[in-house]
Amino acid sequence: GAARDGKSFRDVSVVFVSACGGFAVVKATAKPAEDTKTPHLSDDKDEDVSRFRTVTTLTLPSSDSTTEKTSTETVENWSVYPGLFAGGGLDVMTAALLRAMPDRFPVQEKSSESETPFAVLDYCAGSGVLAAAVRRRVPSDAALTLTDADAVALRAARENFASLKRGAMICASDGFSGLAPRATFDLIVSNPPVHLGLQPEFTVLRRLARECVERLNANNPHASCWFVAQRYVPVASICADADVEARCVFSDDRFAVWKVAR
Repeated sequence: GAARDGKSFRDVSVVFVSACGGFAVVKATAKPAEDTKTPHLSDDKDEDVSRFRTVTTLTLPSSDSTTEKTSTETVENWSVYPGLFAGGGLDVMTAALLRAMPDRFPVQEKSSESETPFAVLDYCAGSGVLAAAVRRRVPSDAALTLTDADAVALRAARENFASLKRGAMICASDGFSGLAPRATFDLIVSNPPVHLGLQPEFTVLRRLARECVERLNANNPHASCWFVAQRYVPVASICADADVEARCVFSDDRFAVWKVAR
């Protein structure tokens, strides 16, 4: 309850009540206001979170597979917060994914102006690093959607895309569950988590494999899903279990980049 209400254990008195076997029952009651040891906390949770914001510079790789040249893009005013994956910046796995993906994604010509724009999903987006890089590889009017289950990551992503002056839908979602049931995409990109604490945990990756094909635009023959994982992760068997054909497009001694198409 204390954590839910934005309080810390310094704000409550905790007393032992009873014990049974290996378990203990304790009781927590709020301290009088004058005894509270965290006077810096306000009722505005956003204000409290903003104190931990750090603004940095993000350097993104881009590659042109036709020339094998590598260039970089610098993004200023990149917001990060403590506890975000890779500190909210670019990690080596995401960099490997970006280098393996094409510099420009093929776009199906519209038959009419009323057709929906090219749609991109950054699945488990974190602070938005992948989406920020991919935005330069798709049409300028592409619709970007970023999903994550971490509220602080979503806050960072929202701030970063506001700084980029680039519209994007930032969505709290556990996998695809927070999206419209019929929402589909021309491109899905992801560096999905494969650990829970220190233990391997493939639930998020299994969900991506199981549902990504249905979430690819059936009207676009070029629609694809790109993701990266460590070499020890059994991606091939996970995709086979989901009846999905995944092709490894890059691998080294640490990581592998995979592509799924309709």
